[in-house]
Amino acid sequence: ALENSARGFADLDLTPRQAAAVWELHARGPLSQRELGDAIGMDAPNVHGLVSRLLKRGVVARARDNEDPRRKRVSLTR
Repeated sequence: ALENSARGFADLDLTPRQAAAVWELHARGPLSQRELGDAIGMDAPNVHGLVSRLLKRGVVARARDNEDPRRKRVSLTR
């Protein structure tokens, strides 16, 4: 299944985990990195790396949460 998923996401130039993150952000709106990790089944260090890679590609933006400045919110870009 993982191999089939990877082939399906190749046209989008996304790994299956990156695609899962993008879909969660699309469906639920901006999420904290912890919420995103919980939604796609990844631990904090791995989510940080995944988000960093998507940031470099301009797929997502990361900003401090207005309610809790220690928390970072991730959102999709256009």
